[in-house]
Amino acid sequence: MNNLLTHYPVNWIDGMKLSSSHFIAVQDFVTDSVRDAIALQTTDLNAKQGYDRDER
Repeated sequence: MNNLLTHYPVNWIDGMKLSSSHFIAVQDFVTDSVRDAIALQTTDLNAKQGYDRDER
């Protein structure tokens, strides 16, 4: 998790006028969150280039 969270969730409220930037902001936040979740599970073993999880 070297990167800091740069995109924050959108605060959706009733009656708010929606624009494409709101949906892009949500997508950016989800992308950041997934990247961070994957980074938490990365170990030295599966971080090596060429490692295939299905190899046995």
